[in-house]
Amino acid sequence: MGVFVPKNEDEQCLNEFLNMPLSSTKEIMNKFLTLPNSKFFQGKQEGQSFVFVQKDDALITIVAHADTVFNSNEKLEILNENGKIFSSNATVGIGADDRAGCAICWLLKDEPVNILITSGEEVGAVGSYYLKTNHPNILKTISKSKCVLQFDRKNGNEFRTYNIKVTENFKEQIKTHFNFVEAFGGSGTDIVNLCQNVDGANLSIGYYNQHTPNEYLVLSEWQSTLNKTRTFLEMLKNT
Repeated sequence: MGVFVPKNEDEQCLNEFLNMPLSSTKEIMNKFLTLPNSKFFQGKQEGQSFVFVQKDDALITIVAHADTVFNSNEKLEILNENGKIFSSNATVGIGADDRAGCAICWLLKDEPVNILITSGEEVGAVGSYYLKTNHPNILKTISKSKCVLQFDRKNGNEFRTYNIKVTENFKEQIKTHFNFVEAFGGSGTDIVNLCQNVDGANLSIGYYNQHTPNEYLVLSEWQSTLNKTRTFLEMLKNT
C-alpha cells in the first residue's frame, strides 16, 4: 500500500479531480468552463447549477455531477493498494461518486459529445431538475442526442435506466458493447430528469461503498468504462 501515483494521462486526470475540495463544486465547474462553448447556469436555490458544453457535431450527451456527500475540506492522501484507491482519512471518502465520473467527462472532451456537469445530484438531482424546468432549449438539445450516458454508477459492470422509457435496441447496445448487466432498484438520478425523449443509461465506473469513509475505486474498472465509451463513440461515428 502506498500513495496513488498515476501511471498514465488518464490516471493523472482522475487524480486531479479526486484532489479537488470535496465540499465545493466551484473548482470542477470552473475547469469545465475553460472549454469552448461552455456556459454556467445557476438558479436561486442551493444546488441549482450546472455547466453545459454544447458541440455542433455531438453524437451523444455525457453527464456527471460535481457535488459529493462529504461536507469536508480535511486534507487526505489518495492511497493505492493493488489497483484499489481510497482515502487516508478515516472519516472522509475520496469522492469518487462522482468525481471519477467528472474525470471521464473531461477525458472525453475532445470527442463529439455534449457535456453536462451538474450540482445537487446528491440532494435530489436538483441541478438537473432545474435544467429540465427552466432551460427547455438545453433539454431540447440533449434530446437530439443519440443517447445520454451518465457516469455515476457503483460497481464495475452494471447499467441502470430507472423509469426512463428506453428502447430495447439501446439496452442491447449497452449490454453487448459494454458487457454490462442491467441493475434495478435504488433512487433516481440526473438522467431521469434529462431523458424525456431520448435513450439514457447510468454506467458503472468502479466505485464501491459510496457515501462512506470506506469508499474506494477500482482503477481497472474505471479505466474499462472510459475505454469502452471511447470505442462506443468510434462505433457511432462509423454508423
